[in-house]
Amino acid sequence: MFSIYLRRGRDHGHPLFGMYDDLSAYTQRLVKGGIEYRRDASKDERLWTLVSSTLSSDPGNVSSLDEITQALRVVRNACAGVAETQDLVVQKQIHESIINLLRRLSHEAPTELHHLVALQAGAQALSNILTANSHAQDVIFPVLLTNKAASVDAEPGSDNPQSEAHVPESNLLA
Repeated sequence: MFSIYLRRGRDHGHPLFGMYDDLSAYTQRLVKGGIEYRRDASKDERLWTLVSSTLSSDPGNVSSLDEITQALRVVRNACAGVAETQDLVVQKQIHESIINLLRRLSHEAPTELHHLVALQAGAQALSNILTANSHAQDVIFPVLLTNKAASVDAEPGSDNPQSEAHVPESNLLA
């Protein structure tokens, strides 16, 4: 197993300073290390604490969005074909942060490359969490495919046509 270590700069008081480089390096190890590294990822509590806090942060600026994109890549790569990691992500409710982030980014009219890359990495992460995992599907699909999925910035029942996600009844899960 390998761990991710946060670097702290002398002039930077933020506890997650340097995290982009660390998550990027971790992503590369997941890609190059194969299935064994992806299995070990589910055992790295510090990694998932970092990923969870990163995905819950505000994507308001490019630097934050780059860090968030790296966290999405870690989830995407760690969950590829590893049921233990998929289950861990669902247990830690990281999928909820991903869904909320994707909703927020999609409502911001993503035309910037940073937004599009984050949306792509998030969609790929959700896909890898769901692949061949019926438990994850049972938890995540109802959130994605029901009328209860409200917009981030609109009040329920408002006159805003995007106030609620409307999904045809034929697309709802039983």
